[in-house]
Amino acid sequence: MVLKVGFLAGFVVLKSLPDYDAYLCKLIDSQFLALLPKKWARKEYRVGESGWAAVFDMKGPRITLSQKSPQYVRKILKYLLLPACTELRLRIKKVARVDGYGYHKVAVEPLKDGIMDSAGLQEALGPYLKEIDLKEYFSEKISFVRYSRDLREYVVNALCPPGNKSGILRVIHHEEMNKVDVLAESTEVGRILGIKGKNAFAAAKLCQCEIEVRSISLDTYKKYEEVMAWKKTQQPPL
Repeated sequence: MVLKVGFLAGFVVLKSLPDYDAYLCKLIDSQFLALLPKKWARKEYRVGESGWAAVFDMKGPRITLSQKSPQYVRKILKYLLLPACTELRLRIKKVARVDGYGYHKVAVEPLKDGIMDSAGLQEALGPYLKEIDLKEYFSEKISFVRYSRDLREYVVNALCPPGNKSGILRVIHHEEMNKVDVLAESTEVGRILGIKGKNAFAAAKLCQCEIEVRSISLDTYKKYEEVMAWKKTQQPPL
């Protein structure tokens, strides 16, 4: 059995190790032993129970497993959503997670037209997800994000849901700083940021850029748009 970081491996729990706060596991179809830290396990295991995990780290003979790593989430979803990915022509691109957020954000790229945003992606996946019990594989919820090559669009999709897309008024991409500014209605900023900003942190991790969400009232934004429109009508000085 060849093992590498990121590979999926079946395991059987041999013992709970209180001193390490981990489970001692035997990898199925091999003689390898591994540790599954309890903080990275999807549930509490009893001796003799089995499951799947990703190889998170390998240091000499010591192998560490995880059921919360991006590699684990991506590989399990590829297996579970194979019918959906085949029939809808989807590709799982990237997974991001922030400690304590309770969600994995999963970027999915449609390879054909028809799915416009994250809400549309969730709707398209709905019938397939009804046939799957995700709780059997994940301790945290999955938030599917419509991937886009346009970073501004990708950021909006990563923030919404739970934020309301219509509450985002303007998105500015500062390419030289790899930063995206999001101007949003003041009533919508809380949901876009999430509790303690974790929704925005997870979105930034997924999109691999800095995201700054700024609050602005709709009236103020309308005045800003009027000023900008007026400036465009002015003749440049000779």
